[in-house]
Amino acid sequence: MTSTALLRALACLLLPILLQACAAPAEAAGPAPGDVTGSWILTELGEAPVQPPDGGEQAGFTLDEDGALAGFGGVNRISSRLDLAALSAGRFELGPVVSTRMAGPPALMEQESAFLAALAQASGCVLEGESLALTHAGDVLARLSRRP
Repeated sequence: MTSTALLRALACLLLPILLQACAAPAEAAGPAPGDVTGSWILTELGEAPVQPPDGGEQAGFTLDEDGALAGFGGVNRISSRLDLAALSAGRFELGPVVSTRMAGPPALMEQESAFLAALAQASGCVLEGESLALTHAGDVLARLSRRP
């Protein structure tokens, strides 16, 4: 067997392996929409725990069966719409977030700003029991717990 024939035979053997290795990864399945509907409270931003304000309402949101999201950012009321079909495919696709424009204590305003940024940046979510992690590129941006 000539070296050219040997190289061709080797290429024929390796080509299917290389093509499979280069193929796009399968889309991860996400939670069923019914599994994430209900009320959620913010418990972490990034890796920092979020403490509820003394005597105040805790940030979070409620998601309805039709994808309507309504909640509280820490100072202001928020609303948006989540694409439930995308959610089942593992993508977190939230429409523009509408918010009231009230001012509050600086620490709560900073927390609210970070929460809204996490909602806007999230591209995926992972449901782990009673915890919902909003993710982007493998990083957890925010974690919420089901409201008791």
